[in-house]
Amino acid sequence: MALMKLNSDKPTRKLFHFFLLKFILSIFSLVILSVVLFQLINSMDDFLGPNDENTLEIILVSILIALVLLLSIFEVLTVKEYRGYFIRKPFIQKGKSYLTLKDIFENENRLNILKQILNNPGIHQNELMRNCNLQKGQLQWHLDVLLKHRIIKKEKYGQYTIYFPI
Repeated sequence: MALMKLNSDKPTRKLFHFFLLKFILSIFSLVILSVVLFQLINSMDDFLGPNDENTLEIILVSILIALVLLLSIFEVLTVKEYRGYFIRKPFIQKGKSYLTLKDIFENENRLNILKQILNNPGIHQNELMRNCNLQKGQLQWHLDVLLKHRIIKKEKYGQYTIYFPI
């Protein structure tokens, strides 16, 4: 039943395909890394001799575990890290704006909108309006501010306007 609902909602299906591709690429990279480490162990066995094989395997497995943990850490992106990225990011701003990036990230409504977009990439405007409990005009104002400063991006997907983090 959930799969049928997933297939009927096009923005959700697009997001599902994105995460599926991301998962497959992560698994593929881990398989490639394992093959490389296996080849390295076999080549080092000839070089060092059979006595040091256990030590080498422990070191290489430790490196593999560290790389997996490092990849996992980079997958998680919090609002604070996202904010820090945009404060340090140089960009050319079109038009005049009296808001600084610090002002943008201090507004509760914009932070709530940004959290919703980060937690649900590909969320559409009506769902944002419901989740953030804002009027349409208020939501549009805050979305325009975030779009103008290139903190989020929007795409038209059929009749929906969907929003993604950059």
